[in-house]
Amino acid sequence: MDIKLKILVVDDEENSRDLINRGLTFSGFSCVTACDGEGAIEKLQKDSSINFVITDLNMPKMDGLKLVQKIRCSDNKKLSKIPILLVCGPNNRREEIKKAEINGFSLKPIGYKELAEKVKGIISSISDTQENF
Repeated sequence: MDIKLKILVVDDEENSRDLINRGLTFSGFSCVTACDGEGAIEKLQKDSSINFVITDLNMPKMDGLKLVQKIRCSDNKKLSKIPILLVCGPNNRREEIKKAEINGFSLKPIGYKELAEKVKGIISSISDTQENF
């Protein structure tokens, strides 16, 4: 893959966030982390080199779906088009997730190899149409 990804990993559970971060780093990606949606928005506003987001669904302050909505409604065109992968445990919010403007979805737990392949698949499917790449 020729694209250098800098992935923002957003999860309120420190262990989950760290496992995803370490697994993706081991797979060759650069990662930064945030513990909730508000922290993610701050990082995205400060660091324009972030070009992929992996977010948990259930978080305090701002959940993953609100985060997706804020990103997609951003006045910053590059930010509003950033690829987003939503990860979560089993839940009853399927209809909300289906309506969300995300590029992919995975159930927890997910292995780092599977997650890395999911990220690569998303990038491959959109790289021809996105300015980020």
